[in-house]
Amino acid sequence: MNRLPTYCELEFLDYFFELKKSIGEEEDEYIEKWSLLNKVIHSRCILYIVKYYEFEKRKEVNPFYKKLYKNSNTGGSEIREYDNKPNEPIKSPLALILGNGSLRGQEYHISCDSKTWANIIPALTYTNCCSVDDNITNFNGWNNFYNEVNSPITGIIIADPYILKNNQAINNLRFILEAILSKVNSVKELDISIFVHKDQVPNFGGSYNSILKYINELNLGFSTNFSIHAILKDKFHDRDIITNYTWAHSGHSLDYYNKNNQIIRKTTIDLKSIACIDKNPHIKLIREFANIAKNGKKNFDMLGNGKNNLYNI
Repeated sequence: MNRLPTYCELEFLDYFFELKKSIGEEEDEYIEKWSLLNKVIHSRCILYIVKYYEFEKRKEVNPFYKKLYKNSNTGGSEIREYDNKPNEPIKSPLALILGNGSLRGQEYHISCDSKTWANIIPALTYTNCCSVDDNITNFNGWNNFYNEVNSPITGIIIADPYILKNNQAINNLRFILEAILSKVNSVKELDISIFVHKDQVPNFGGSYNSILKYINELNLGFSTNFSIHAILKDKFHDRDIITNYTWAHSGHSLDYYNKNNQIIRKTTIDLKSIACIDKNPHIKLIREFANIAKNGKKNFDMLGNGKNNLYNI
């Protein structure tokens, strides 16, 4: 249930599997990209198959389909029938679309056809791990950290128990938001949800209004829906930044900088795209935060309406 929802036409799989036979040994980069997407298809998805009855036939005679089906019974990607109505759009906030025309994805989905499949590999498998240290570091600010991220974004979740504890921590939150918001394209509305420990927010309402004012002053080309959840210590402990297709985890609170813009923490921050590893906890984490948000009480431990489209996964 925590794998990447992937909607698949057999015509695409036919082409993709046959492609392996024609890739020359000298095409190392092409082989690597094929192998990465093949790994995603076999191990990291819930595969919703269009015309599943045709898949049933193929798995009896085609070795690629046989392997795919065998893997699904031994811990690999789950395989399900996609019984959508004709022309019904796919509404999941995150999805991979592998097809040649009949599937109706959204602008915020990662989509490809038989001609463009190699272009989506970075959005699925990009990783970035940085050491954060004032003396020895390869972390050069949040804009640089997110520079290579080009996957669609319709929702942001930032969880850090202490990111609202004082004005300087809030300034660090602004740096993070600015970097991620600069990567947002082609959306009408974006949802932002912040999760903190209740006893680490000395001015709940003031913090909310300050950040909301900051977001509004950015003059973004889309509307924003902003919420803060101040919850009990036993609900979460980690520091995570989640968008539709990326998850970043920090070993320390995200308040890396002091008022002089100098790094004051020693930790690592590790960003993973949604399909870069087996058993990625990305979707599991979204569901955990969705459950916390669902139980929030407005104007008590939640400010804003508490909604985030990512929760609809």
